Amino acid sequence: TARPAASGFSRSSLYLEQGSSFFFDSALSFGDDEWLNWRDLIASMKIMHSSPAIALVLALSLTSVRAFAPQPTQIPRLLSRNHASRVRQASQGPLRAPAGVRLMALDEATGGGGSIDPQTIALIASPLVAAAFAFAFAFTNEKQKLADAGVEVKDFVPSVSLTENGKIQSKLRSVRLPSGFEALLISDPNVPNPTACLALKAGQWEEPAYASGLAHLCEHMLWGGDIMSKAAWTEALTRPRTTSYGMVMSDVRPGPGNKDKITQPLQTLAQQFYDTFFVDEVVIKEMKVLDSEFKFFKSNDANRIGNLFRDKTANPKHPFARFGIGNARTLSSSGKNPTDELQGFYDEWYSANLMRLVVASREDLSTMQDWVIRYFSEIPNRNAPESLSYDDMSPFDPTKTGNLFRVVPVAKNKRTIQFYIPFEAPRGSEYAESKPWRFLEAIMNVDDPSVSKYIEERRSEGILLRSPFGFFGITLTLTPQAERDPKAVEEVLGSIYRRLSNFRPGQKSPDTDFEREIDQLFGQFRTPQPIFDDFDMAPLDRPYTLVRRIAQDFLDVSAEEAITDSQTVRWDRAILSRFVERYMTPQNSQIFVAMPTYEAQALSKTAKRDGWQEDDIFGSFYKQEPLPKSIIQAFNQGVTETSMPAPAATPDTTQEPAK
Repeated sequence: TARPAASGFSRSSLYLEQGSSFFFDSALSFGDDEWLNWRDLIASMKIMHSSPAIALVLALSLTSVRAFAPQPTQIPRLLSRNHASRVRQASQGPLRAPAGVRLMALDEATGGGGSIDPQTIALIASPLVAAAFAFAFAFTNEKQKLADAGVEVKDFVPSVSLTENGKIQSKLRSVRLPSGFEALLISDPNVPNPTACLALKAGQWEEPAYASGLAHLCEHMLWGGDIMSKAAWTEALTRPRTTSYGMVMSDVRPGPGNKDKITQPLQTLAQQFYDTFFVDEVVIKEMKVLDSEFKFFKSNDANRIGNLFRDKTANPKHPFARFGIGNARTLSSSGKNPTDELQGFYDEWYSANLMRLVVASREDLSTMQDWVIRYFSEIPNRNAPESLSYDDMSPFDPTKTGNLFRVVPVAKNKRTIQFYIPFEAPRGSEYAESKPWRFLEAIMNVDDPSVSKYIEERRSEGILLRSPFGFFGITLTLTPQAERDPKAVEEVLGSIYRRLSNFRPGQKSPDTDFEREIDQLFGQFRTPQPIFDDFDMAPLDRPYTLVRRIAQDFLDVSAEEAITDSQTVRWDRAILSRFVERYMTPQNSQIFVAMPTYEAQALSKTAKRDGWQEDDIFGSFYKQEPLPKSIIQAFNQGVTETSMPAPAATPDTTQEPAK
């Protein structure tokens, strides 16, 4: 870059950056009798691998400059600081995957008087033009260089619009590093804040049976104040089969001056997984934090009932039967050193081949690709197993279902009914492709006029614990009248199973309005739904929830499948009917009814004789009994309902369980 300066030419720094790891820094000056020292430049550039052709182009260019010049004093000499060509390694460790060569010239005015004549400008431009040719040469070979370095890059476009405006604006790229680490990059102008989530294919089920809560403790140890101070919003979540770490960065516009606000949090995220060593003092302190979190967890009735469902439904041979949240007692009851156990868990499971990263921002794909290569290549591949012996084992025991549990709630003014209905959707099966639980989520959330006086709010959700196993949940918040009326619970349960019965094979409601509304609802679900709508929504956790879902799906499927999950569902009433007939039955359900009035019964002198028990982890009082026969009859008979309004289709209504 040349411009008039006070006393000759200004200082320029010529940056030749390969893989964001090297740069060449020099100065162009006038007024003395030294020739262009282009041989030093070539020698320096040969240090960079895959660069002989670039060096040759520059050599020919600079040689022609020397031959063209009328006298030496008009030729700029290439003078490095300290009068020698210098290459500085800008990143620690050896050069990783090269991401191409970039050229950028910067100048600083040095003061004085005078100007540069046109011939001099031509002389300066010649090597820069040659460098531009070199850049073009490198760009055309970028993918080959990446492939040679073991980096796999694939660009793809979604088959349908991912945003509500109907335009395909998202640019997508998958990157696989030699370590097995994979990333999905989303460049979209609608992303309000740069968002990232790293998902690990290991969670509560990978921890040893004698150390419940170890995966949760590891998440706490890795996700501290350093991360939180560099991002606008952060979250870490331990689940049965996955652990996720994510963040939403400050709202920044793309550009060199703002990249630190994105790259610093990403770099900090990556560094947690290089090689971390745990210290006793810090581990003990964090165990106390975990214990406090457990006490808070106990104060939520949904968590208490969820624990009862696990305890009363789990296959005893499956890790689902264990208490995954953990507390100080479960982490230290074995007598082994918790720090040693934690280090062993981290060293075994925090491996690059089990990690998937999703980054969404307004930056271009090449920029985000550089971030992935620069920061995440250091994560070691420990060759952790990607499948375990229990992957094909059901976490549920079918002999334990078909019960009703009466539970004393912690909240004294809240009445709820919660349904847990286990199901299986093996990969490649008609259930996995059509996802019938998504349709049931929509239809079960619609009010039923026959019991509206008893129900204040309803919510349903299908949750996959670990493919192919999941459960369908329905939560009903009841009115005070439901607590006063002894027939209310039975009537509400009957209404749920009558509605489900309408979708059994060969069952069709004589109510034509009802059937018409069902067909309309199916039509809405047949229309591909945009999955990036949340990018335009606040607060910050909404776009992150979307990115986290994609990252967790990415653990089990390809990048293309993870990004288009909502577009590839196949809605079919016949498949739904078979799903309902096989799984959505009273005999396959566990139903929990929580009423404040149960407390008097649970604390009475005859409580034990009446069947009341206390959960040994959460301290919940509950009573187990078989389902009323009227509920089974309601499902078998298929009594129809009156007409109901068709709800709006929602492609993903999954609500995360409380941590």
